[in-house]
Amino acid sequence: MKFTKISLLIIGVGILIAVFVILYLSYSQNVNQREALFQTIEAAQKKISQVSAEKRPLEPQVAQLEQKIADLKSSYDKAKGEFPVPPTQSIEYDNELSDLAEDCAITVTKLTATDSTVLKEGNTTYIATDFTVEVKGDRTNLLDFLHRVSQSKYFSTASINSLNLKEEATPTPTPTEETAPAPLNYSTLSMALTVYRYEGN
Repeated sequence: MKFTKISLLIIGVGILIAVFVILYLSYSQNVNQREALFQTIEAAQKKISQVSAEKRPLEPQVAQLEQKIADLKSSYDKAKGEFPVPPTQSIEYDNELSDLAEDCAITVTKLTATDSTVLKEGNTTYIATDFTVEVKGDRTNLLDFLHRVSQSKYFSTASINSLNLKEEATPTPTPTEETAPAPLNYSTLSMALTVYRYEGN
């Protein structure tokens, strides 16, 4: 089968048209994709500008909150450092109370400690121990004892739950005594306190 020049020309034109159509469709598709991409980029840029404008007035508040968090963390670390390092046994507190009473020239008539209680606050654990102490002596010495307890490093993390000062009857001289000695103002001080110590995270 032989092709004439006209047939070949028609076939060539058909092929060119087909190629042109394919190229046009491909170009149109690329143009549409590029236009969609430009629209997406433009929308993203507008969103970024909007978020930046909304964020700007909040920056001072964010800075204040960050500073507040830093201050709270610093206070927490300082408070944590004030707790005695475990394990501190209750016998040490007993000895400290007895030594303070001896230094103040008063007598310990009662000293008890309860079993320790575990307290948790978030991830932090504390140990709480309740003490009941009863001392007897001159009122001035009892007040001195109370002051020393509040100043002792052992009780820097303690809370005094109750205090009771009871005056004792003053002894009267017998008729056979020519000169009665000046009576001391003896009293009994009862105190209940709770000692907290830091256990760890």
